[in-house]
Amino acid sequence: MPVTQEDLSALKERVDLVALIESRGVKLKRRGKSFVGLCPFHEEKNPSFTVNPEEKLWHCFGCDKGGDSITFLELKEGLSFSDAADRLREHLHPTAPANPEPKPEFMPEDQPRQRRGFNPLQLLERVVEVYHQAFLTDRRGLEYLKKRGITSRELLQAFKVGFSDGSFLKMLPDRGEILESLKELGIISSSGKEHFSSCVIFPLCDSGGHVVNLYGRKIDSRSSVRHLYLPGPLKGVFNAQAAKGSREVILVEGILDCVSLCQAGFQNAIPLYGVQGLTEDHLALFSSCGVKRIYLALDNDQAGKEATEKLADRLSSQGLECFSITWPEGAKDANEFFLQHGPAEFKALLKEAVPVGKPPKAASEDNESFSLGALSLRLKPIFASGGKLRVNLRVSSNGKMHLDTIDLYSSRARKSFFKEVEKKFLLSGEAAEGLMKQVIERTEALVAKGESKEEKEGALPSLMTDEEKEEALAFLQNPRLTDEILSDLEALGYVGEDSAKLLAYFIGVSRKLGEPLSGVILSSSGAGKSCLAEKIEELTPPEEVILYSRLSPQALGYMEKDALKRKLLIIEERVGSEAADYSIRTLQSRRKITQGVVIKDPGSGRMFTRTYVVEGPIAYLETTTRASLNHENATRCFEIYLDETSEQTERIHRAQREQRTLAGLLRDDKSEKIRRKHHNAQRLLAELLVIIPYAPLLTFPPAWLRTRRDNARFLCLIEVIAFLHQHQREKKSARDAGGEEFSYIEATIEDYRLAYQLAAEILGSTLDELPRAARELLEEVQKFVLEEAEKSGQEPSAVTFTRRTIRERLLWPDYKIKEGFKILQDLEYLEIVASSFGAKSLYRLSDAPSAKGRILPGLMTPEGLAKEMKIPRRG
Repeated sequence: MPVTQEDLSALKERVDLVALIESRGVKLKRRGKSFVGLCPFHEEKNPSFTVNPEEKLWHCFGCDKGGDSITFLELKEGLSFSDAADRLREHLHPTAPANPEPKPEFMPEDQPRQRRGFNPLQLLERVVEVYHQAFLTDRRGLEYLKKRGITSRELLQAFKVGFSDGSFLKMLPDRGEILESLKELGIISSSGKEHFSSCVIFPLCDSGGHVVNLYGRKIDSRSSVRHLYLPGPLKGVFNAQAAKGSREVILVEGILDCVSLCQAGFQNAIPLYGVQGLTEDHLALFSSCGVKRIYLALDNDQAGKEATEKLADRLSSQGLECFSITWPEGAKDANEFFLQHGPAEFKALLKEAVPVGKPPKAASEDNESFSLGALSLRLKPIFASGGKLRVNLRVSSNGKMHLDTIDLYSSRARKSFFKEVEKKFLLSGEAAEGLMKQVIERTEALVAKGESKEEKEGALPSLMTDEEKEEALAFLQNPRLTDEILSDLEALGYVGEDSAKLLAYFIGVSRKLGEPLSGVILSSSGAGKSCLAEKIEELTPPEEVILYSRLSPQALGYMEKDALKRKLLIIEERVGSEAADYSIRTLQSRRKITQGVVIKDPGSGRMFTRTYVVEGPIAYLETTTRASLNHENATRCFEIYLDETSEQTERIHRAQREQRTLAGLLRDDKSEKIRRKHHNAQRLLAELLVIIPYAPLLTFPPAWLRTRRDNARFLCLIEVIAFLHQHQREKKSARDAGGEEFSYIEATIEDYRLAYQLAAEILGSTLDELPRAARELLEEVQKFVLEEAEKSGQEPSAVTFTRRTIRERLLWPDYKIKEGFKILQDLEYLEIVASSFGAKSLYRLSDAPSAKGRILPGLMTPEGLAKEMKIPRRG
């Protein structure tokens, strides 16, 4: 087909030149805005081949060859101009990698290490990344999977699929310790060869999302060994996230079967390690995620049929309902099925699945026996008050037995039980946690049998005792409720920071409202931001809070529909959520994520769009060490700056010292009771509308465009304060336009007073053109200048000073002073009087010192509101 100049220009513009050249065997490294490597057109030891990705041009300074993508293909593959243009079109095939990043060094010099060797989890993560980059640039892995009907690039990238293209050993740095660590993991054999040579590679993760194993599938069907794992016990589960939030799981024999199902839209598929490959990790996953039904879709051969019966018996003994799927004639497994059929036909197979396995055992009225893997358990609850759930528990296996009486709601008791069970029965920590999850759920179910099943307004969870209900209600009805919250947080070890603690607590509670709040806790490293987020997590009912250390770009978009609804989402450190920024902002603004993903039907070859919806709303909290935020994030969040003064440091020191005393030890014993009280209290908060009757009287500064969002956040803060005090407010009712009756409470002026106290200074700092630290530095400089001017009788504008003068006065670290001075100088608060190379710089204030505070101007004060409402002055 003839190509016009316009078409050719557009084609060359769309091609990633770096990816094209790397796909032809040239290894490139980034150098500034360009990439360099060894020239493929002449022999050289030092790289002189340069690629400019912005201008879409390459040039070799050694042989003086150069040109664009067409020229490169003409020279590299001996093609004519038209053939090179056709080959360039092939590079834009849908399964070709889009904008692959250049392959980085295997392990950067600053990669964290353990005291001896490298952290195995970090090493495996790095190996996965290297193999994934190879998969994106070497078409052999893609072509192999294409023959198996697996073509969804989005899905393969989400699973971080890799390929061993033979370059792994060559890219390893000359560091024997890395090689030895890779040999210990089994990535490199004792003879120095790649274990997964010429394999398509799939990472397997534990329940925390960490890579703990790899599966390799040889692309050469003539290989004697076609399936490979890392040496040692089989661990990890592929597509483990499928069990989270799903009550049904489709179990298949192999990973390619699982990927085929996922591509067809059946995301709840999980593979075994072959017909005998059900592990304790699988069972622990099903238990911890609350899976209730299993569809067994094993291979359509004798081994698969026999394994189905055995697996069904084993799974049903765990209380799981099992069904068997029968493949039609001509399809051995899921992978082969989807080469010939589509999603509709598989849905029909699901409907025709037949029950298999033993019927689940019915529990007796006061005790229950069940199995978990090779373990047999018997439990009998002991009903006690005081927020405890004690149980008699017997665990046995192969002649060994462990008897214990433990409080399931005591963290200390559970840890002690873990240690005994892990040691006696040689269980992994994950398996022991799965066992404990089963014990807790079954014990709670037994207790629930003795309680009323009628739902009442404000009914408590079945395991809340009358005593606990009274305690939680007394807490919510306390006229000094906010003081008790602060006191409890201090008892948990977080001293000072009253405003920050209250605002963070209110953000957590706001998850129950229609428009929840978000916050970012900002401070220098070590100031206590992570500790504050941790305390808010501790006081939130565990079923209503989700904490992540890191989020991948699409992690939130593929969660179960209601997995995030009315939850508090906490990210431990801002750097861990940057990749998912867009998803988080969408949840904050639109309160749901809707995304369309293109999937190919392997049977018909037709492309179709699958829609994924994850519903909010969410309350959101994250921490960061950065001095300022991205504007898009800042307008959606309260910026909570922590106190970094020496006075706060002294408070922390006193608390740390007290922690080592008897009083501190006794205080620790009360921590669990405090957490339990807050959990129960927050569970007692009914979903009520909050009306702000005085909202039309309020004023908010309109000078900044972003206040359109800030005003809404301020109103929501008033709502959440009133909402938390709902047991101290009169409940009213009204009818909507459709005649439906609804209940609501009204916010009081006291709610406004607290909201004003918390938000006025925070929003003032947010809207200030200076970051918080720079504003504090400016205020200190102004104080110094006024003092010096008074001493010397000079005008303030004549007083000069150096950075060292201010550093020694404030005892701030040098980097913080330098950073602050630069900001103040750029924004013309400071000016340099004298400066020369190698000499001190003298500064002075650009303007006369002002007494400007950080309280938001234009925000109505509580006194002003009281006057507008004609409420008599207090006192």
